[in-house]
Amino acid sequence: MDRHKILDEVRELQHRLNELKTSISRSLHLESLPTGEKEVLFMQVGPEQYGLFVDSCETVLLICALTPIPEAPPWIKGLLNFRGELVPVIDVASRMQHRARTVVLNDLIVITSFRGHKYGLIVQGIKTIRTVTMDLVQEVPPDIPQAPYVLGVYEQKPLSVFLLSIAALLSTSDCPEVSASSSPGEMKP
Repeated sequence: MDRHKILDEVRELQHRLNELKTSISRSLHLESLPTGEKEVLFMQVGPEQYGLFVDSCETVLLICALTPIPEAPPWIKGLLNFRGELVPVIDVASRMQHRARTVVLNDLIVITSFRGHKYGLIVQGIKTIRTVTMDLVQEVPPDIPQAPYVLGVYEQKPLSVFLLSIAALLSTSDCPEVSASSSPGEMKP
């Protein structure tokens, strides 16, 4: 087999794998886009913009000291003592890139609520809050690496804003799972 055929086959397999990851992610999380209009917090994550529904956001903090979690994946940066509650903190950019990233002093932590528990999401900036009509949100192309973690794409020319799925960020095979049948906040290894 020549090299070009092998490379084409690898690209096709990668595309198919991303499609399968997205399909599995959506079916496991049972999370779908709401209808009507929703307020969305637009955030900078690496070179891209992401959005979170404002009703799942509690506050935004400057980056601070975190307690490391032994043997945690590189995108789980540690635990934050937030108002007396231990909050796991995930670096969204590391999660999307599937590799470690050094947290910097300009990073922010968005405290979110999911299934009755709080989680921190490290982002590189907060852009704005906008009301988004959900009819304008498009399906995620399955061949992009972020697809398993995204509910949809809101086109805001010249940028595309990926609407994050908190469930997907927390619930994949390489991160402790929060299954659809778990009680709020119960994590499975």
